[in-house]
This record gives sequence, structure tokens and C-alpha cells, in this order.
Amino acid sequence: MYFVGFFKAPFFLENENQTFKVNCVMPDIIFHIGLPKCASTTLQSRVFKNENGYLGTHEKLSYKKNYGLQFEQLTPTGPRLFGDFNGVAALFKKIKDDFSNDFNNQERFILSSELLSNRNKLIDRPIIPFLKKINDKLWPYGAVKVLLVVRNPAQRMVSEYVQISCSNPNASQNDLGDYLVNKMNDPRNLEYDKWVEELQQALGVKNVCVLFMEEINKEIFWDQLKSFCDLKKFDTKKWFLSNKRENTRKKDHNVWNLRPFSPQKKAFSIVSNVYALVWPVRLFKTLRSLLFRISVTLLRSYFSIKYKKSLSNERGTVALTPVLEKKINTYYKPQFERMDKRIDKDLTKLRYYVSSEM
Repeated sequence: MYFVGFFKAPFFLENENQTFKVNCVMPDIIFHIGLPKCASTTLQSRVFKNENGYLGTHEKLSYKKNYGLQFEQLTPTGPRLFGDFNGVAALFKKIKDDFSNDFNNQERFILSSELLSNRNKLIDRPIIPFLKKINDKLWPYGAVKVLLVVRNPAQRMVSEYVQISCSNPNASQNDLGDYLVNKMNDPRNLEYDKWVEELQQALGVKNVCVLFMEEINKEIFWDQLKSFCDLKKFDTKKWFLSNKRENTRKKDHNVWNLRPFSPQKKAFSIVSNVYALVWPVRLFKTLRSLLFRISVTLLRSYFSIKYKKSLSNERGTVALTPVLEKKINTYYKPQFERMDKRIDKDLTKLRYYVSSEM
């Protein structure tokens, strides 16, 4: 057993003369695992940030306190092929020590990182068996829960393309079309229905909450979020009065502004993936950090020369055309029909697909 204090039921402490019964209600832990381009930044920086028991990520949070990022780096997601379970055990102990006496008073913790939903070269959804192992062996006295926010695949894929366009010197409407075709031809892409099915099987139906970006301007989205995550400081009514969602890259409903090409971000992305695959963060941290920065600097200089013309070119916009949108939603229709039944929600009303009966 890793932690003596992780108890939800009474336990006993003994001395020479008598036995003391101690009631210690210990917290659940909620993992917000994305998906990317599904309001993760909004939830992290404007909602979760204000809650007691939030473990990061959000903007301007130091790495030392960013348990979301630290946890992500220990998981088998993205470029990493294997997780560090012992590292997670140490991280949980660090969290317990950080919260000190307040730990026992927490009803739940929230840990958020949208990159936890990334696949790796071996497994499509590596975070799911990893969380199940945590549930079974490392956090046995509180529930392990998952929040998953999804989005219409056509909108999400174009938004994702625009997000990474800063690392793509060839970003354009034609390149977008090729990108979307490649995504649809990838048998491992999206699979929302399998995400829901496998999460429910691993952690239990009541411990999985699926929210939809299309409902983010409705109270039902925020009420479900508040209830599932036990948000003590969040007020749905006040949120709607004081907050307005704006996508700074969206020019119109189906038109996005491309981001400027950045040799720095392209270099950082490549180096991050390579180092994450071959050099774990915990090993020789100082040397790793130094060589990481040097690698980024050298690669940035190379890209600055190679793509010099792209730095001055006007980037313009990309659009999700009606033809592309229909093609994408038709392609993913079967998985949404299966997902409908598992979560008891009619996704035709959210325009995820058109029913055959219509």
C-alpha cells in the first residue's frame, strides 16, 4: 500500500493501552482528459483554477505546482510508449504532502490535461488502461473519474488544423483538404464511441461524464459540469452574465484565420516529441533541459532559413465547406449511432449526423 492516509472507510490506530477509531473521508480524483480543441483552456483557466483541490494545468502556473503537466509526462500518451507507474505513486505522495492537513478535508481533486487523450504508436487510447491501473492499485479508497468533452468531428478537425498551422509552413485551403482526407483514412482517428465504451468499462458508467461542445452556450453543459466535478465556487447564472466565449481564430461560423508560421514552435514541437520518446523527464533533468534548449535553438535556426519565404507570406483563412462537412459527418455517422445508445443522447439534434429516417 502506498499511502496510509488514503481511506474512505474507518480504520484503526493502536497504542499500548487502547484502540482509536479514526474516520477519514478521502477524496475522489477526477481526470479531465480533453479532447483537444474542446474548451480545455476555458475550463482550466476560468473554472477549475478557482476551485480548491485543482491540480493544474492553467496559464502561468509554475511547473512545480502543475501536477497536470507532471502527470501527463508520466503517462504512456503521445510520443511516450510506456507510463511510469512508480512515478505516479511518487507524484500522488507529493500532492498529499503539498496539501498537508487540508488533504483529508478534500472531497475531490481535479487534474486536467487535454493531451492525456493522445494516442501513442502502440495503443489508440493508452490513458484508459493506465487510469484503470491507478483506480485498481494506486487510488483504491476514492473513486477515479473521467471528464471527456467532445466536439463535432468536422469542426474539431479544422480547429485542430488551425491550431497546428503555426508549425506548418504550407498551411492553406488545399493543404487542409489533404489533412482532412488523411484523418478520415486513418482507422485510429477519433473513435468517440470507443472512448466512451472503454472508459465506462474501465471505471464504471457513473464515473464517466461526457459533455458536448455544441451545448457550451447552454446551461445544461455547465450544470452537468458543476454536478460531476462538484464545483463549489462555480455559479452557472453568474457565468452566463459575466463571460462570453470568443474564438479569436474564428472569422465566421466555418471560417478560421490561419496562425503565422513560427520556426520556434515547429522546432519546439519536433524536439519535444523526440525527447519525450527517448529521454524521460525524470532522468538527468538539468542536462536534459540544457540539451533540449540547444536542440530547439539549432532547429529553429535551420527552419528560419529553410522557410524564409513562409515568414513573410500572408496566411489568409481556411474554411470548412459544406461538401467537406457533409463528407466528414457521413464518414463518422456509424460511431455516433453506436454512441447514441450508450449515453442515451440523440446526437442528430447536435448535428453530428443526419438520421437515415429523416
